[in-house]
Amino acid sequence: MEVEGSLSTNNQDFCHTLRSRGTTARLKANNNKELKFIEFDDKGRPIGPWRDKFSCDIGVIARNIKITIEDWSKVPDGEKESIWLDVKNKWNITDVGKRKAVLSYVSLLFKDFKTYLTVFFVYKTINQRRKVSLDDPLSIYPQITKEVWEEFVRQRMDGNIQVR
Repeated sequence: MEVEGSLSTNNQDFCHTLRSRGTTARLKANNNKELKFIEFDDKGRPIGPWRDKFSCDIGVIARNIKITIEDWSKVPDGEKESIWLDVKNKWNITDVGKRKAVLSYVSLLFKDFKTYLTVFFVYKTINQRRKVSLDDPLSIYPQITKEVWEEFVRQRMDGNIQVR
C-alpha cells in the first residue's frame, strides 16, 4: 500500500513538472548553421520543401516587432534591414530582388499577429462566444512587456483601429 501511495505522489509531482514547448522552441531547434534554400513563386510566396519552416521562422521574427508600431510603414528602416539580414543569414536566398517579397511577408504576419492579439485579448469577442479562456498574453509572449501591452490596449481601445 505504501508503494502505491508513493507512486501516486510521484506521479502528481511528475505531472506538475511537465511544461509546454514554449514560444522559443522553434528558435532553439534550428541552431545549426546550415542555410536552407527557399524559392518563391511569381507572386512572391514561398514554395518548396522548406516553405513551412520558412513561414514559421518569419512568424517568429514578426512577433518580435514592437506591437505598438501602428503599421509596417512606421517600422524603422534600420529594423527592416536587420530583419532582412537575419533572414539572409538563416536562409539561402540568392536573388536580392526577393528582399521586397520577404519583407512584405513579414509585414503580413506582423499585421496578423496584432489582429490576433486585438481579437483574442483586447476585445475578447471570439473568446466570449466560444467560452475559451486563454492565458495572459504577457505569459504567452515574453517579448511583450507590461508597459508595451498597456500602450497597445490603449491604442486599440481608442477606436482608431478596427478589427475587420
